[in-house]
Amino acid sequence: MKKLLSAFLITLFAYNFSAQTKKDSEFTKKVSADGLFEVKLGQLVQNNAFSPEVKKLGKKIVEDHIKANDELKTLAAKKNLEISSSLTKKDQKKYDKIAKKQGNDFDKTYSKCMVMAHKKAIAAFKAESEKGDDQELKIWATNTLPVLQSHENMAKEICKNLKNKK
Repeated sequence: MKKLLSAFLITLFAYNFSAQTKKDSEFTKKVSADGLFEVKLGQLVQNNAFSPEVKKLGKKIVEDHIKANDELKTLAAKKNLEISSSLTKKDQKKYDKIAKKQGNDFDKTYSKCMVMAHKKAIAAFKAESEKGDDQELKIWATNTLPVLQSHENMAKEICKNLKNKK
């Protein structure tokens, strides 16, 4: 009976550990890829943006996402979770498309992209902060949410301002 109980507990622990690791790994891999994309685009903005307002947004996103990416990298290494080290094919296509734009068209496209990207990021971070398995990842996601929300708000405001300009 003791052997059976021990085997059951080991199996249960192994199942919970692998489920937690898979779920947390999916989150870290996804948000690390998103963070890389936003940094790369933000760097592009410094050279290609027409509006000082858009350049300011790009700079802020680069600074904040480099910090968040570094924090996540440290946390993921501690937890032995995967993170992305390059852009996804989909993100590379988006980047290439935006990079071809110029002037006000570039600014509008970038700003809209940041609104959409941050909507998705906020949803993922809220889900992790509320339902994540790993306590440290939950805390990190919770603490990062206000930064993402401020980026989204800045991008929305810029979109509104650019829409009024012809």
